[in-house]
Parts: sequence; structure tokens; C-alpha cells
Amino acid sequence: YIANVGEVENKGWEASFSGYAIRNPERRMNLMFSGQLVYNKNKITRLSDAIKAQNELYLQEDVDVSNLFYEGRPQNAIYAVRSLGIDPSTGNEIFLDKNGKITDTWKPSDKVYLGSKDQKYRGNGSIMFMWKGLTVNVACSYYWGGKVYNETLLNKVEVTKNTLSTQNVDARVLKSRWFQAGDVTFFKQLSNTQTRATSRFVMDDNEFAFTTINLSYRMEASRYDWLKRVGISSATIGFYMEDICRFSTVKMERG
Repeated sequence: YIANVGEVENKGWEASFSGYAIRNPERRMNLMFSGQLVYNKNKITRLSDAIKAQNELYLQEDVDVSNLFYEGRPQNAIYAVRSLGIDPSTGNEIFLDKNGKITDTWKPSDKVYLGSKDQKYRGNGSIMFMWKGLTVNVACSYYWGGKVYNETLLNKVEVTKNTLSTQNVDARVLKSRWFQAGDVTFFKQLSNTQTRATSRFVMDDNEFAFTTINLSYRMEASRYDWLKRVGISSATIGFYMEDICRFSTVKMERG
């Protein structure tokens, strides 16, 4: 059933600009810039007693749920157990409990807030150059200030022995994991113990992307006699690309 179990507050601002760097009608040349920047902060301001009790029950009963809700925290918050990495002597992951003590035992009650999936800042920009019949337009987008739980990397590389025996796997499963004492690796030893929510896979989520490039040329019949001969007043040829390349702080397969 649907119930109203809390209140959420969003605060932010939005800024945009556009203008000409070059505007020369005589040479039929223009260079224009435009951009936008948006900031938003999300916060849960009130939760019902039922949701608060549910959160505590999840933690006490060793239930590893992906979404926890607490007042004063973002709605799309990431909660996980803090990790100290992989012990080179054993290949097991070492954690910090909620009191800051070192332990090799993962418990859901030791989860802490590690950031929000929502980026604080995002925006876009574009440059358009026009000269006579030629037009070049390049657009980009960007965001920063958020976190991501890199579940794609986890599911591709830190698989269990059962997965290894029944499926094809990523080459890093056999090359980038802990295998013997002294190995210093990001991925733990191969076992049948499933990796639970850990800060090891919580990463900064910042990205800059070139989203589109549009190149076109407009031919007028007044300048091209062959267009007049075939009865065409103007013709435009163009080249268009989208999702060209991305630069990100997190390495994660897409698709």
C-alpha cells in the first residue's frame, strides 16, 4: 500500500549564460558560447516512526538492504561498512566497525553514511561557430560532487567460486585478485563468500562528456550555379555525432 512516511527538502539554484565572442555581419562570422550550472541539495527532514523502526530492525537482523533512510541525510544516500582494504597476509577484507575498531567480520549494523548518489553540481555547455555557410556546433555536459557504488565492477570481478565454475568471467578474476601471501591487490581472494556493502566500491562520481558534434554546410543557389540548373534554391550537407567520449573519475563499463 502507499503511505506518506516522511518529508524531503530540496534546495538549490540554477545559473545560465550565453553570449557572442565574435559577431561580424560583414564577414558573416559568429562565435557563440552558452552554458548552464545547476546545484541541488537533497535532505530528508522527517521520517515516520515506522520507517525508523524498520531501519533498526534491518540492521539488527543482519538484513543487507540497499536503501536506508535517516533524517538529515539525502534520500539517495549510500550506506556501507568502512573498509581498510585487503589484508596481504590472508586475502580477506578488513573493516572498521561503527566504533572505529578494526575487524574482519562484516556486520550491517556497522554501516555508515558515505555520500549521496545525487551529484551536487551538473550542467552543460556549447560552442557554435558560423562562417558563411559553415556551421560547427559542439556540446558538452558535466557533473560532480556525488558518489557511486560501483556494483558493475563488483559483479564482474569479485565473483564467487561457484560463478567461476559455471560461467565465463572477466579476465581480471584470474589476474587481479589475491592469490598468495604478500599479494597487494584491490580484490579479495576467490571464495564462495559474497561481498557485502563495503566502502571499497564507493567512488567519487565526477564526469565530463562531449555529447554532440554537428558540422554542416549550407549551399545557396545564388553562389552555386549547378543548384539553379536543377531547380534547388539551397542545399545543406551535414555530419552529426553524439555520445562521443567521456572522462570520469570512476572506471565502469557502460551498457
